[in-house]
Amino acid sequence: MKRLPIIGIFLLFSFFSGAHFKSTTLLETKPIDSTYFKNRGIFVTLSPLMVSSSINTDTKEHFFIVSGRIGVNWTTKKYRKFQLFGALGSGIRVFGTEITTRELGFTVGKLYKGKNHGFWDLSTGLSYFGCKIVTGANWFGTSSLKVSQTHTYGIPFEATFYASKFPVGLGIGIAGNLNINQPYIGCILRMRFGNPVLKVHSTLKRKHSSII
Repeated sequence: MKRLPIIGIFLLFSFFSGAHFKSTTLLETKPIDSTYFKNRGIFVTLSPLMVSSSINTDTKEHFFIVSGRIGVNWTTKKYRKFQLFGALGSGIRVFGTEITTRELGFTVGKLYKGKNHGFWDLSTGLSYFGCKIVTGANWFGTSSLKVSQTHTYGIPFEATFYASKFPVGLGIGIAGNLNINQPYIGCILRMRFGNPVLKVHSTLKRKHSSII
């Protein structure tokens, strides 16, 4: 009976030693390529100009909205991306109607390398979306105004191509929000400050470095 604790300790030690040896072997034999070792860090995106088309689901009115947004992004080692963003927009007056929008939310996504020096940024998430529509303002000298406000949650989505892998770069793409009150989609011009810099670590380079 006294041998049982000793045997149990020996078996546990053997198990953990074997697991450590197995994990070390897998790590050492895993090829070092562009899908494994990558940078990670924080970068800021600023979008001074976004032009989108929107429709009000109740009145069926169409609007052209000019907006700007800012986002704080964090990327993981394998370039999965998490973003917190805010946006403000203003609609062009058409027949005395004005629209303003505001949005606050987060997205998750991933960065994908392009064929040359650029990369794609694809993401989607959840956001709070507010909209204010003012009807009958100034166009015909009327003072009667009709104001309607709506608040809802939506699904934001973005697809941006950046022409540079350097810490500072320009991008262009599409962005939008799917919600039940005022969905929109449009083109976006984006500036990026900070990481990422997509690096390629090939297995061939690893072999040459080990020989040296």
